[in-house]
Amino acid sequence: MPENLIPHVRRWRRITTVGPVEYHGRLIAKERKGFTRARELAGLGEDVTPHVLKHTCITWMMQRGVPIWEVAGFSGTSENIIRNVYGHHHPDNLSSAKKRFRGR
Repeated sequence: MPENLIPHVRRWRRITTVGPVEYHGRLIAKERKGFTRARELAGLGEDVTPHVLKHTCITWMMQRGVPIWEVAGFSGTSENIIRNVYGHHHPDNLSSAKKRFRGR
C-alpha cells in the first residue's frame, strides 16, 4: 500500500461502520450496479462511465485555472499525469512561450 494512503485508511476506519464504501451503515458491494442505475436515472448513455466523468472533471478544473497540485489532490491523480495529459487545457499553458512569441 502506498505510504500516502495509510492516513486515509485510518480515517476511513474511524468514520465508517463496515468499510470505505457504505451507505447508512451498509456495505455497498456492487458499486458498478449502483453507478449504472444512477446513470439511467439521469438519462445518460452507456458511454458515460466513471472514467469519462473523472476525465471531464479534471479537464474542466484545468480550463478554470485550478492549480495542477490541487487538481491532482482532488482527483487522486499524480501531478505528472495531470500536467502531461491535461496540461494543455490550463489557461497558463505555454504562457511564457506565447508572451515571447508576441515580443513581450
